[in-house]
Amino acid sequence: MKVWIIGINGLVFTTTIVGTYGMKYEQFPHTGLLTETELVKDLDLENICDIEFGGHDINIRSVYESAFENMLENKTYDERILELIKPDLEKIPVKKGTAINCGESINELSNDLVQSKFLRDHQEQIINDILSFKKNDDCIVVNLASTEPLVEFTEEHMSIDALENALDNNSCAISAGILYAYCAIKNNIPFINFTPSISSEIPALKELALSMNVPHVGKDGKTGETLIKTALAPMFKYRALKIDGWYGCNILGNLDGKILENPINKKSKIKTKGEVLNNCLGYSPYSKVTIDY
Repeated sequence: MKVWIIGINGLVFTTTIVGTYGMKYEQFPHTGLLTETELVKDLDLENICDIEFGGHDINIRSVYESAFENMLENKTYDERILELIKPDLEKIPVKKGTAINCGESINELSNDLVQSKFLRDHQEQIINDILSFKKNDDCIVVNLASTEPLVEFTEEHMSIDALENALDNNSCAISAGILYAYCAIKNNIPFINFTPSISSEIPALKELALSMNVPHVGKDGKTGETLIKTALAPMFKYRALKIDGWYGCNILGNLDGKILENPINKKSKIKTKGEVLNNCLGYSPYSKVTIDY
């Protein structure tokens, strides 16, 4: 099985891949993997250590180089592990990604971002890169890219015909997150959105996914403050305790924090953090979320 990562050189994936290969060489336990639990042990699942990875990024360098930088900045893992798995990391293919219609904050992260003005050009490149990697194997696409500015739904997002016209007309309403999801679903490849960016949830792509019977899931990975909300809010609900207000504080480093320092990009993240309370409680208490770099 193969997994194509959007944002392959980011902190989330480099940490994930070091953990994955660390398990392959028996340096780490399989702690935290639901696929290792009794709940799913009888399913015929791919061994995580046998998965092949590749991906797009707006910074072209090897995954090893990105993982090494992560180690220096964050001390997430030690150099001994990194050197052990270096040959595996250097084999992972990295292709030039797109950040079209994603705002200046994301564009500034690139070390060599040359953008075509035509959405169809980006679409063709994305599809060629993914299919060349996929070949005849099973494959999924996972979006781990930086948080994009919030996209307000327009008529261009409401049907697949409208979306196709928007692509033909180079509409600024079609962000990279939407384009990546379109490319995956259009080619019968399941899609996971680990980011708070607007992606496969637009009505047009839901329509396309249903018509082609392609699964697509996800809306923000929920690994920090929002994870805590999803644990505590149901507890208060089941204890019949009404919540009047909720204040959440996030202090982030790395590129994720730098991107979310921009109010335009921050709006997407705050929206997903706010919506989770309504989903858990069935009502919307007063809520304020701060994100500081």
